Amino acid sequence: MTTRKRILVVDDEENLRDVTKLILEFSGYDVVCVGTGHEAFKIVKDGLLRIDAIITDESMPIMRGSKLVKTIRKFNSSIPMIVTSGNIGNKLRTCLANYSVTFLEKPYSREDLVDAINKMFP
Repeated sequence: MTTRKRILVVDDEENLRDVTKLILEFSGYDVVCVGTGHEAFKIVKDGLLRIDAIITDESMPIMRGSKLVKTIRKFNSSIPMIVTSGNIGNKLRTCLANYSVTFLEKPYSREDLVDAINKMFP
């Protein structure tokens, strides 16, 4: 019996979290959703759940996705991470260049999302 991969989805927009969760569950993943970077960091830092990958929005209040990436990398340098944004420009790419993240431009298709996740688990 194989264990399904668990994805942590971090987005302050509930409707986007819900749609992302449905897509990923339909594609065979377990999904945990939170609305803030602080909630996501607590789950990873405290080891409350096994998390195999993280998808985070960049544009969130209080803790942006890029800040979440940098904070989590201090505790876990290997967890695969995807940063989503409607404006993935050079500034964001430069900011996260040394953090081994995948970028996914919003709006993205179901196929783009699933492909990005599947590439993390060859």
